[in-house]
Amino acid sequence: MAYKVVITKEIDEALDRIDEYCIEHFHNYEFAIKVFDEIMKVASFLSENAGKTKKYSKFLYKYVSPDIGYNIYYSVDQINKTVYIEKILSFKEKQ
Repeated sequence: MAYKVVITKEIDEALDRIDEYCIEHFHNYEFAIKVFDEIMKVASFLSENAGKTKKYSKFLYKYVSPDIGYNIYYSVDQINKTVYIEKILSFKEKQ
């Protein structure tokens, strides 16, 4: 059964910062679009595969996205069949 996927406010704000950085500092529209597309791809994957990636902590799972150089952290609400994408960190950031 497919899970509902929720992109949290923190992720929404992080995507805005990534877009702004890519576009304003590097004029790299393609990478900004690639990051957004990857998040949508991950959301689709998690909808069908909730909790099937590496467990990061008691409540968070980790999805590694080498195409964009980010780790995506999410939680799973089994009762309500919902995945919450909660954090996105560059490979360079402290995990």
